[in-house]
Amino acid sequence: PSPQVVHWSLPSTSLVKTNIGASFSLAQRKGCSRVIIRDEHGQIMGACSCLTFQLPIAFVAKALVVVRGLRFALEMGFLSVILESDSRLVIQKLTASSKDLS
Repeated sequence: PSPQVVHWSLPSTSLVKTNIGASFSLAQRKGCSRVIIRDEHGQIMGACSCLTFQLPIAFVAKALVVVRGLRFALEMGFLSVILESDSRLVIQKLTASSKDLS
């Protein structure tokens, strides 16, 4: 497949964009979550990171950062959020219409 060029775009004036990312070390069974929130001008409104220990697999780290990103935005008082992640599997699970009981 041909590579896609993706550019960050500004959210509309009533929204903030929450970019999330996660890294995972299988050997140490720990993950790092990163969250950054920007307004419609691209200004950073807030950022945080968090280490989590005793994670079984990378998917858990990637799912946790979604929760952390949404919770952080809510704690900062933002109710209209665009959540942007690079984890295709997490996005597919979130947008699936069927229940995932795993």
